[in-house]
Amino acid sequence: MVSPLAKIYTHDGIGSFRAAAFDSERRACRLFELRWCGLNQALRLGETMSARIRSFANRQGGAFLELETGQEAFLALKARDGMTEGQAVRVTCVAAHRSGKLARVKLAQADAGVEPFDAFAVWLASLPNGAHLPQIADAEQVRFAFEAALSDTVTLPKGGQIHIEPTRAAIAIDVDSAGYVGKGSAGARALWLNKQAAEEAARQIALRDLGGAVIVDCISPINRGGADQIKAHFQAAFQALSMRTVRTASPLPFGLLQAAISWGATPLADIYFDSAGNMTAETRLLDWLDQAEREALSSPTVFLNLNLCVETHAAYLDFKAMCDRQIQARLSGRLTITNNGDEPEGIKRR
Repeated sequence: MVSPLAKIYTHDGIGSFRAAAFDSERRACRLFELRWCGLNQALRLGETMSARIRSFANRQGGAFLELETGQEAFLALKARDGMTEGQAVRVTCVAAHRSGKLARVKLAQADAGVEPFDAFAVWLASLPNGAHLPQIADAEQVRFAFEAALSDTVTLPKGGQIHIEPTRAAIAIDVDSAGYVGKGSAGARALWLNKQAAEEAARQIALRDLGGAVIVDCISPINRGGADQIKAHFQAAFQALSMRTVRTASPLPFGLLQAAISWGATPLADIYFDSAGNMTAETRLLDWLDQAEREALSSPTVFLNLNLCVETHAAYLDFKAMCDRQIQARLSGRLTITNNGDEPEGIKRR
């Protein structure tokens, strides 16, 4: 299948490097973010590191590991093959951590992890034809792609919407005909909208790095021929954007398109939000730094101060050395960071 991906926009900011792969219709389809050059970050998809077997979990069919970073991971095993608790092993991440779930790893090949881990290269390799896509520095396109990918509702090009709601058991996606005015019979209108919604649902799942069980609630009526077309549209759209495995079931008889998709990278929402749905302090810090850099670059002679609340300032202190070096190198030190509880969080000119 020919990949619809056309180009990659990138933005190298203070504290983070982000990229967005766009298709020929200028729609973001895949996202990448590396914070603090990987310093103190969770195990990433494809990364190899040392670990120790903490305990075997026979019922789960594997073992719990402690990684060299202090994080935990799960190793699936068919048999122990002489391994013991406390044994040192080398493992490679096959599914990064997500909310409530540990990263899943496999035993690494003998030569794995010899070279420094390049997360961006791994991401490019996960894109169909990714190595041949042109890369263009464009901060605004990247910001737009990430902001849009955090919305629960997506409007389809010719009307209608899909609503995305990740739950503990599955990714629920509802197809809404609001705003769609089609021609033909009720069946023809429903088929056209369901096919567009299936394609968009597949794109959003790839974009947000979602996986597991996916349920798309299509609109009625649906006949056998239409159901097969909807299934084919979803399957083809996802496979054109991702190399993760996907199995799709027809939406008959209850109008529910079902898919099982292997997990890969950490879902975007799990990076940006905590378990309560609030933006993490680290994410707020990076957002403020991005805003401050934009203002500083637009006014090259202006000196700025970024005042942070206690939680956001604590996140800054975790990466202070690297953050300060980048501010000095990129903005010649024209940005200072403070924690003054008497003032609101924000940017002021000095």
